Amino acid sequence: MKKIVLYIAASIDGYIATKDHSVGWLEQLENPEGSDYGYQDFVNGVDTLLMGRKTYDIIRGFDIPWPYEGQKTYVITRQEHLRTDTPNTEVLSGSLATVLPALKASSGEKNIWLVGGGATMVSLLRHQAIDEIMLFTAPVLLGSGIPLFPESDLQYKLTLEEHKTYASGMCYTRYAVNY
Repeated sequence: MKKIVLYIAASIDGYIATKDHSVGWLEQLENPEGSDYGYQDFVNGVDTLLMGRKTYDIIRGFDIPWPYEGQKTYVITRQEHLRTDTPNTEVLSGSLATVLPALKASSGEKNIWLVGGGATMVSLLRHQAIDEIMLFTAPVLLGSGIPLFPESDLQYKLTLEEHKTYASGMCYTRYAVNY
């Protein structure tokens, strides 16, 4: 069965983007190793992406071609008539309680990447759908911005599966989510 994996970077004070949704601060980090922090290996291991509508709109607003053309992308939204204009992209409709298990049971051995979006992350955690969190903590204090996890009443224990530090000061931790 496929896993839903949150692969994400955050500042040390817990923000994934600035207030204007910029992640440019990640590109400004020193990276003496020239590492991609395992990004390409991770992307090669996924064939499906899940994201909320806000994240979808932000990525579409970047001045680049759609970066996920090779993967099936599902946009989770409450907007019933959202139209997508990117390749291989669909709007998820119906109850997440029904849709998410079907996605995880779909054919193929590659995983599903939950791409950003605090509200979407909380919603998937509520449905006990996220299997792993791959968190890259950057040695940056942003002071404010979009939080990694918005405030919620959820409490789950995580099990540390792997960790690594990089010369840049980036720290990688991979956790299993215990429901």
